[in-house]
Amino acid sequence: MSEHGEKTEKFTFVCQDCKSTITVNESFFQMTEETFEKFSKLMKMDPQQKEVLSDFKIQIGLLEQKIQRQENKSGKIDEKDQQNLDEYEKQSKTIENHFEDFFEDLVRTTFSSQMPKMDFRNENEEDEDENSDDSEGSDDDDEEVLDKTKQKFSIQVFELISQKIRKNFPLCIQCTIVFFNEINELIKDELRQKKVYKTFLQHFHEKLNLDSDQILLKNHEYELEIENILNEIDRLEEEDKKITKQLKKIEVQETRSNQLEQKYLADLRNFQLVELVYEEDVESVLMKMEYAQKELDKLVQTSVINDVFHILSDGPFATINNFKLGKLQSIPVEWEEINAAWGLTTLLIVVLSRRFNYKFKNHIIIPIGSFSRIAKIQKINEKENDPIKIKNYCELYFNNDGLLKRFRIKRFNQAMVWFLECVQEFAKFVNKSTKSFIFMYRIKKEKIHGCSIRYNSSNLAEWTRALKYLLTDLKQLMYWSTCKQAESISSFSFSTRGKK
Repeated sequence: MSEHGEKTEKFTFVCQDCKSTITVNESFFQMTEETFEKFSKLMKMDPQQKEVLSDFKIQIGLLEQKIQRQENKSGKIDEKDQQNLDEYEKQSKTIENHFEDFFEDLVRTTFSSQMPKMDFRNENEEDEDENSDDSEGSDDDDEEVLDKTKQKFSIQVFELISQKIRKNFPLCIQCTIVFFNEINELIKDELRQKKVYKTFLQHFHEKLNLDSDQILLKNHEYELEIENILNEIDRLEEEDKKITKQLKKIEVQETRSNQLEQKYLADLRNFQLVELVYEEDVESVLMKMEYAQKELDKLVQTSVINDVFHILSDGPFATINNFKLGKLQSIPVEWEEINAAWGLTTLLIVVLSRRFNYKFKNHIIIPIGSFSRIAKIQKINEKENDPIKIKNYCELYFNNDGLLKRFRIKRFNQAMVWFLECVQEFAKFVNKSTKSFIFMYRIKKEKIHGCSIRYNSSNLAEWTRALKYLLTDLKQLMYWSTCKQAESISSFSFSTRGKK
């Protein structure tokens, strides 16, 4: 409150769109009767809403006059203030006479229990109250009640506008401009649609200008159609009666089926109890089987052959357990290393054949390390268990020293050719059980993938490639052997699981 008795503070609200702060001036609460009437007509307020807002206006005016008198109680009230006071008192007496129930039930109960009571006493009685003992704090209480009343008046106005316009109020100036622009665009669209509908309606009325004969003919057709529909309705009613009878029969059958279902459910529950006990026993056995299966899978994944024989590629050479098989002019390899590699290679083919109980028909491989041999055999009779006769044998190793170099090379080459025949023979045996098995590098007589297996000092590169292809095919046989063993073990495990 300023020194001149004028209100300086403003009420603040939040814009419902941009959430900015809006300030409300005192002029908002001091609208004239003419402005209030225009606002009520514009909002189409019902009498109850109008009376509520009007009562708020009167309370605000009375409280402002009371506060002003308390501020000016040392001086005299001027003529203008006296006229306003008389006018407010006259209105308050009218409210007291005509709307007393409305005030008691609606204003005091609905809005606030702290709503100030209407004070209709004359000025002398008010002066006596001003001189009472509790007059010191009345000014502050009246100002607080005035602020609450103004705030509730504002809330009522904003809620009323929001209900009528279907837009949350209050809005700031910018948001109001945007809202008006949107409304204007909607109005323009509605006007355009109205014009289109009006044009369509004119064309429709023109088409409706038919001759009376045509109208009678259409009416006759409609009457015939109505008669057909009525006949169809009668037919449908008869069908409905038949269907009702069938439904009664179905209900009887449904009752019987329900009884059978209840009996079935009872039997099912008993069976489920028995099954539950059985499943607990089975579950216990399965858990033991699952543990055994895991251990078995670990053993299946463990391959002894892969652990014993490591076949790798080292540039142009193939190695078995890090022993190179082959030699080049640019990379000389000692014959001791090559012989050791041949010893491991012969041991590998023998292990694979014995693993599947296979005996070579025409050869015997004798793996004795770096001095391995291979023999040509001849059966005395064609029976399986008849004795055999060694026809010839050759060394599967070579030594470059000595006077018999050419003779040794010939026997070494013959041994490698016989070894290649044994590998091809074992591959045919594998192909009988696994039709899809095919060597990566085909063997044809003494050549593998077009490279001769015979040692030739003038063409060491071809001989080295042939040996590399040979070890690659043997590695493929090792992989097949491991898969075949895992398959046989897995078939056993799957048959065990099938008992579940």
